[in-house]
Amino acid sequence: MPFSYVESLSCPKCQKKYDASKARGAATFAAVRQLKASGWLKGTEHIVCLNTGQGIKYPESVEEHVEVLQPSDRISFIR
Repeated sequence: MPFSYVESLSCPKCQKKYDASKARGAATFAAVRQLKASGWLKGTEHIVCLNTGQGIKYPESVEEHVEVLQPSDRISFIR
């Protein structure tokens, strides 16, 4: 499903704007929002967004301590 690159530049849930380098990662969340709005996602699914650009290619861009999950850990999800 196509979506606007400009749509990926902001996160309504966190009221944050992203510059072009961070917007690449935000694009996955923008896609999920659009899929939910279109009805393709019902809201009962558990969604995993893989943001491979944030913190891997640019480790200096990570501003917070990121908890390392174990395979048996449950992940809470954003509604």
